[in-house]
Amino acid sequence: MSSIKISLADNNIQKKDGNHFGKNYNNHPSSYAFIKQQMHEKHVDQFFWTDFEAPEKRHSWLAVLGSIAGAFIPVLAFGKKQNPELKLNSLKNIYKAVDIDYKLKEILAVGCGGAIGGLLGGLADRKEQKKLDKIEEATFQLMNISFPAILVHYGLELCKKTQKLNNSFAKITSSLLGIGLGAFAALKLANITDDIFFDKYNKDPERKFKKKDFIVHFDDIVGALVLTKMPLANKLHAEKLLPLIYTWSGYHVGDS
Repeated sequence: MSSIKISLADNNIQKKDGNHFGKNYNNHPSSYAFIKQQMHEKHVDQFFWTDFEAPEKRHSWLAVLGSIAGAFIPVLAFGKKQNPELKLNSLKNIYKAVDIDYKLKEILAVGCGGAIGGLLGGLADRKEQKKLDKIEEATFQLMNISFPAILVHYGLELCKKTQKLNNSFAKITSSLLGIGLGAFAALKLANITDDIFFDKYNKDPERKFKKKDFIVHFDDIVGALVLTKMPLANKLHAEKLLPLIYTWSGYHVGDS
């Protein structure tokens, strides 16, 4: 009983002064908010029949398989649709099917498919704990994939319809702006959804751009090159990298 009173007192201190002796009391293990958040996360794990005795430090092969299926099934479906005569009965034909013409819907399908596939694999893996973190990361990745791609697509459409902007420089500038604004919007919206749905009781520090985050946005750069139909993209065959990039992104979701 005394420990509960102390925790409630700590919360009162936090309300008056968000930082007491340099520590955030909402994140302190003895705080009522921290305990509520732990219970919230545990209930989500229990819903997915998580094995709490399993070691936390491991790689989820279900997340790997899920992300591969999520990214490559749409690729093969689009490949078959774009080339109806192609039969997927050999590795050579499958390789040809992967070489598809990417537009907005293809990028969204493959990118979001990889993220959702990785998430489902991670949720199905009973030995993977912290399921709520995976759903949180998937939400961010879906926005992180969609927002830049949508802005790049419509920016390029505007360039094509405007005579003065229908040139390589304007298209590249528009694409870079689309990537930057899309990533920024995804980050801001992710912080809002984190506080509302995922960190309901114990508020974590907001997401911020880090050096490693630029690696995640490599898919946006490749996607922009593909959408702009630049000669550089054709020479690099950049579109063939997209399924692999989105597979890695999806695995990161399921294994987070």
